[in-house]
Amino acid sequence: RNKTGAEMAGVIGALAETTISNLLGAVNNLLKEKADVILNANDDLKNLQEKLKFYQKVIKDADCKPFLSSERDKELEGDFKDVLYDAEDIIEEYRSKIEVTKKDNGSTSTNKVFKCFDEHASFPLQLGNEIKKINERLDEIKKNWDMDLLKPKLKESSQDHIGGEDDNPGETTHHIGAQPPIGRENDKRVIVEKLLSNGSGESYVSIISIVGEGGIGKTTLAKMVFNEVEQQFGKRRWWVCISERPNRMDLLRKILKEVCKESKARLDTSSVDLCYEIRTELRRERFLLVLDDVWELDWWQGEVENTLTSVATGSKILITSRNINVSEGVGALYMHRLPILPEDESWNLFLNKAVRTENDLASHNLQDIAKKIVKKCGGLPLLIQTIGSLMQTKSMEKAEWKVIADSVIWEWKMPASSSFSQYGNILPGLILSYNDLPSYLRSCFVYCNIFPKDQEIEREGLIMQWVAHGLIEEKEEVGVEVTANQYIEDLIRRCLIEETHDRFYRGIYVKLHDILHDLASYIGGKEYSHASATEHTRHLSLLGVDDAEAAMQCNTSAAANKLRTLLLSEYLSSVEFTNFKWLRVLSFRGCQMDELPNSIEFLLLLKYLDLSWSEVRQLPKSIGKLCYLQTLNLSYSKIEELPEEMGKLCNLRYLGLERTDCLTFIVEGLGKLTNLRTLHRFLIRDDKGDTRGCNIRELKDLNKLKGELLIEGLGGGRVKVIDAEKAQLKEKHELIGVKLEFKLNWDYKVDSDSQMGEDDEVDSASEVGENDKVDSASEVGEDDKVDSASNQRGLLEALEPPHGIERLGICDYEGDRPAWYLDTNYVELQTLQLRRCPLLATVVGIKSLKKLEVYGCNMLKTLANMPTLESLKVRDCGSLEQVAEMPALRSLEVGRCTMLKTLGNMPSLELLKVRDCGSLEQVAEIPAVRSLEVGRCNILKTLPNMPTLESLQVDECGSLEQVAEMPALRSLEVAGNNMLKTLTNMPALASLKVFACGSLEQVAEMPALRSLRVVGCNMLMTLANMPALESLEVGFWDSLEQVAKTPALMSLEVGGCKMLKTLTNMPALESLKVDESGSLEQVAEMPVLKSLIVYRCNMLKTLANMPALESLE
Repeated sequence: RNKTGAEMAGVIGALAETTISNLLGAVNNLLKEKADVILNANDDLKNLQEKLKFYQKVIKDADCKPFLSSERDKELEGDFKDVLYDAEDIIEEYRSKIEVTKKDNGSTSTNKVFKCFDEHASFPLQLGNEIKKINERLDEIKKNWDMDLLKPKLKESSQDHIGGEDDNPGETTHHIGAQPPIGRENDKRVIVEKLLSNGSGESYVSIISIVGEGGIGKTTLAKMVFNEVEQQFGKRRWWVCISERPNRMDLLRKILKEVCKESKARLDTSSVDLCYEIRTELRRERFLLVLDDVWELDWWQGEVENTLTSVATGSKILITSRNINVSEGVGALYMHRLPILPEDESWNLFLNKAVRTENDLASHNLQDIAKKIVKKCGGLPLLIQTIGSLMQTKSMEKAEWKVIADSVIWEWKMPASSSFSQYGNILPGLILSYNDLPSYLRSCFVYCNIFPKDQEIEREGLIMQWVAHGLIEEKEEVGVEVTANQYIEDLIRRCLIEETHDRFYRGIYVKLHDILHDLASYIGGKEYSHASATEHTRHLSLLGVDDAEAAMQCNTSAAANKLRTLLLSEYLSSVEFTNFKWLRVLSFRGCQMDELPNSIEFLLLLKYLDLSWSEVRQLPKSIGKLCYLQTLNLSYSKIEELPEEMGKLCNLRYLGLERTDCLTFIVEGLGKLTNLRTLHRFLIRDDKGDTRGCNIRELKDLNKLKGELLIEGLGGGRVKVIDAEKAQLKEKHELIGVKLEFKLNWDYKVDSDSQMGEDDEVDSASEVGENDKVDSASEVGEDDKVDSASNQRGLLEALEPPHGIERLGICDYEGDRPAWYLDTNYVELQTLQLRRCPLLATVVGIKSLKKLEVYGCNMLKTLANMPTLESLKVRDCGSLEQVAEMPALRSLEVGRCTMLKTLGNMPSLELLKVRDCGSLEQVAEIPAVRSLEVGRCNILKTLPNMPTLESLQVDECGSLEQVAEMPALRSLEVAGNNMLKTLTNMPALASLKVFACGSLEQVAEMPALRSLRVVGCNMLMTLANMPALESLEVGFWDSLEQVAKTPALMSLEVGGCKMLKTLTNMPALESLKVDESGSLEQVAEMPVLKSLIVYRCNMLKTLANMPALESLE
């Protein structure tokens, strides 16, 4: 049948509108060229221009209801977009050839350029013929609709219209911060109890499941539980998303990367080796592993099940699934059926997301309509939150609310055709939220489905991919990156994506709920694929594909030659690009190949190239031919040198060089990249004085730089003050962070945000040891030092940062303070880092400062009061005597400050770490402290009562005699404290570790203690009653003669206990390991013991009956 203009617009959709807009812009720009070669195709281009304007008007004026379209309609939409994409490809290829030829011939004239083409006579004819074919294809598609009905009809109003093209994402309210989930506290309590309980029938690992329909809040509840049990499981809590039909090898790799972050095992090894690595880690100590979004169990049976269940006793696995059969298939000890939210809690959640009160709605007679909307959400939190966020964008006009309440979309069902089954069960209410989006947001939302389900998407990378595909509206007053960030904030505010934070690399990521991923996949249709390409595929993701080589061979066929996006598996080792000339986005993130092929030069339209985390060490010279390239991400890669052809990438906006440890040389030429917005690292020459290297003056014209900039290699006489002045750093007003490093090869391993643990201390010691102090007179004469300090003072004076920065770092600086140093103009400064700056004797109190790090500043004697400071780290400041009162300070870490005697009043302090402060005599009472670590403070004798303290670690404090009772303490570790004689009652203590405390004689009863380790405490005669103890490890305890009967004990390890003769009956014990206990003669009956390991017990004669024993070594 014939279709109306509105119906046709529904078929074409917002995704085509973005493409039409981009294509029309390209045609307009081409017609403006006025070159002879273009005039030959002028008529065909003008014809295309008129057709595009027509379609653009039709779509803009009509309602978009793609979800009321048939499968045939979607096919027509796909055909239409194919034509648009082909036209855009042809025109952009043409323009790229112009640009390349201009650069090769040093010409700026298009007419002159084409005199250089051998095929000068045929090139315009080729262009004209291609455009003529496009016009004919558009005419053919138009025949499917009635021409009279296609005339655009401007509507003065429409109650069916629920979205606005004039929506401005920059004017919407900010996303409401994370609110406590409503209505799930009781569910959380039940599951936490199950995770922390230990029933007598449990095996090594207990599996608990959360089951419920999609959108009901299973993952949200699991996250609540995951955070709630942090104290009990500590760092041994891991989260792995399973999602639909996982590949077994890929799943094992995901688990290995999560639970064994320090593992050196190759991820491309066999499943046997992967399982061995995982099993070794899981057997060390009990853990909590969350397996989120499990659909089926093909991957579970066999080696995966054995690996995850043959583990440390007391371990827990929490599974979320829509399928009851999954819970039964894994043998879940407890299955929690998650109910829909009751009516009152659904209503409260809706009001919370809509930012309305009942009085607001009542005063506008909207209560009944709002409750009708909530009822249609069916008690599903995902849908309630999304619709609530949608209503937040609406006025209080009754008509607007009725449009949502009475929409026919609520009755929509997935077409019965099997071709739609892959998209799962899409909730109709989510379609309302999608339809309400402006067209530019719809395209951005749909693009997110190129990433696999449950994958966290790096926010910055997503933005640059949107930009590469032309999905971001360009505005003169703001950059596209700013606009794209506004888009993301609007999608977050509408609950269509959520923001997450990487726990290890502190990146900012976004993520789609799997049901919203289904929605985006359904709308994207045949354009997107996660396996193989067809003639309709424009975006292909091979992320997580196990057989990446085979997949790439499959996709080198002619069917793949229209791809615009290609995201490659990290297991790929080689690839050629002769068949992918239309690519705009190409990602090798994490790939194992060590060089980029020369065939990259064929990708003339490429705008985004991601080599981050890859093994690539060199870029080919042909990289300079990618004149359209906007993003080149090399962060965390093995790249060693940037070639001079980089200077030809005139459109480059983003050059990612973060954590490029192997990069030692950048050839001069970066100064030509005047469109650069992001440049993480600017490396100045090398120590050999190679004149080809970057000069600081190249920064002069890079005035669009934003974000953070590290300038490395300022010292050693490599930089002249006059060149530093020419850099005009002060004029880079969009920078928010500046780091000035005076040495080359800054030690990236010393992370400014890292915890000050043992490993970090070793790193720091290698930096500033006794022989590495700034006075190294053995190597540098006094006159040379004066000259160096004077020159560096001049450099730092010339490199005055812009006044609007929020973060500033100065490292290995040998001069004294410059005139601009922290003057009153730096009102936005929040983070200051000073490393190895020996002559900086003061840190000025900055009113805006929240975070301060001072390492290796030996002239610093005192830190004055800083009223807004929240985090302070001080290390290797040998003259520091006092830290003044800091009223807002929440975290304080002090290390190797040997003259420090006192710490001022810190009423807000929650975390305190003090190490190697030999003059520290006492730690004052800190009313709010929750975590305290004290190490190698030799004259510290006592620790006062701290009523809020939850975690305490004390090691090698040789004078410490007593630890006061701490009523809230849950975790205590003491080691190498030889004067400590008694540990008093700690009523809330759950975990206790005691190592090498040679004078310890008594450990009082601990009623809540669940885990205890005692090693090398020979004066300790016995242990008091521990009624809740579940795990006990004792070692090298010569005086121990017996282990008292402990009713709840499930795991026992004994090693090096020479006097131990008998192990009595333990009614709940499931795992027992005994080693090097030469006097042990008897192990009594253990009714539920499942695992027994006995080594080097030469006197052992008999083992009593063990009816439940499964493993004996």
